[in-house]
Amino acid sequence: MVRWLRGPDALDQLGDRFDALVEFTAVPLVARRTWLQTWSDTYRDHEPWVAVVDGPDGRLDACAMLARRMRGGILDINNLGRGPTDYTFFPARDAAAGAELAGGVVDGLRALRQPWRVRVEQLPAGDPVAAAVASGLRVAAVVPGDPSPVVALRPGTSADAYMSSRMRRSVRTAANRLARDGVVAEYNHVTEPVEIGAYLPELEAVWRERDHLVGRRSDADDPAGLGFFLAAVRGLAERGEVELTVLLLDGALAAFAVCLLDAESHQVWIPRIAPRFAAYNPGHLVNRSLVARALERGCAQLDWMRGEEPYKLETANCAIEHEHL
Repeated sequence: MVRWLRGPDALDQLGDRFDALVEFTAVPLVARRTWLQTWSDTYRDHEPWVAVVDGPDGRLDACAMLARRMRGGILDINNLGRGPTDYTFFPARDAAAGAELAGGVVDGLRALRQPWRVRVEQLPAGDPVAAAVASGLRVAAVVPGDPSPVVALRPGTSADAYMSSRMRRSVRTAANRLARDGVVAEYNHVTEPVEIGAYLPELEAVWRERDHLVGRRSDADDPAGLGFFLAAVRGLAERGEVELTVLLLDGALAAFAVCLLDAESHQVWIPRIAPRFAAYNPGHLVNRSLVARALERGCAQLDWMRGEEPYKLETANCAIEHEHL
């Protein structure tokens, strides 16, 4: 039988039981407690609404981490973490728990007394719980989501082995230009929380400047989006789950990438370049450094995360497919 938890303390109520379930099902950091609680604490207009399947001996066997809010008289239901979260899961210990969870979600939605709509983004392709929920509702569909380009890494290889010919030419040109101009390039991989915190104001400025230059509204302009970023980076850094890669040219920040250290996956969350250094192709330089860093850490993959932007495809050799319910 599925039961529902509501309110900002839903994750706290599940506590270590939720941690044990996501550890068992090997979901990434962006579907774990620190990330989801930070999102819930930031986006307070969304109320966590969590479907729970309890197992024997107090164990948590499955759950659906949802959130809801009223918009225009309609109850809008999404995955907890929607927006900055690139991976969403309905974690279940086995097929029976997943089927029970799907039935409970369908019953919970049907029991709502006000008009509602639901959208759960970035589930794994072919997710059985999503398929069962869709089949149990009168009007529902599972549609393709946004792929996550990935560099599948092989031990003993170099970063250059994963670069397109165009990217290799760009890196050579940048190195020659730096040498000609007498500019010193320095790469730092920062994991210490205080040092990461000291970089944050400069990262924010570069992030905003780069986004505005290419004509898009920056997440750094949104108080909630920026607040989530700052809180998530600080919280994950305290757990040793964030690494900041920076490229300094003559001591000035030319490019950065905020990365999540997730088991054997090096996940690139937010990368940006400082526009004033564009002539040196700092994006390609730091991206090569990221591949090299993932190899150095012994990772199985460098994950560029959601979206098939061209710069990701310069190194990616496969993709993780997703779907939306």
